[in-house]
Amino acid sequence: MNKPALSRESVLKIALSLAEAEGLGAVTIRRLAGEFGVTPMAMYWHFANKEELLAAMGQAVIAELELPADDSMGGQLTALIAVLRRHPAVASLVPAQLFTEQKGLELTERALVLLTRLGFPVREAANIARTAMDLCVMLVVGEPGREIGMDDCAREEHLAGKLEAIRALPAEQYPGIIAAAEPLTQVADAEEFYHGSIELFVAGVEARAKAFSPS
Repeated sequence: MNKPALSRESVLKIALSLAEAEGLGAVTIRRLAGEFGVTPMAMYWHFANKEELLAAMGQAVIAELELPADDSMGGQLTALIAVLRRHPAVASLVPAQLFTEQKGLELTERALVLLTRLGFPVREAANIARTAMDLCVMLVVGEPGREIGMDDCAREEHLAGKLEAIRALPAEQYPGIIAAAEPLTQVADAEEFYHGSIELFVAGVEARAKAFSPS
């Protein structure tokens, strides 16, 4: 089997694929060198170290962001979640790289402008924008049933084990957990899961805005 030609772009592409297939922990300079059939030292022509590679992976995800025509808070969060869902294993790398990419800067600017128009002072607007970013990453990385880095067979076995453990809990002590066993361990409708989470956050921000509105 022919090895791919070594370049910064091809290393980044393979690194993203490895992360999605096996988790971020699988992305190492040595592993990538093996994928290209070169020595680890050859990789340093393209990335000075693993930290630079991870940063580039986060930047690559942001570069795929499609800025929303609907500039509401819900529209902004939906756009961000959409790109993170394409690369769930790399989602945690995105916040630190948000200001290194034009699209990340523009989305942040839009969010802050919207929040200040709602009446929030700058400090509060910044805190909400940061929380919104963290929420999007948390939803994607922690989506029940996703189990990043597992193949389908391992995922099914893992989820079955989770369900079995929950259902084995004392029913008289944990009736709520047992009743919610399936939705706690796996999302039946991903679109509903994300839409509902976004609506809940937006409703909270709008309610909070009333505290800063002139009486």
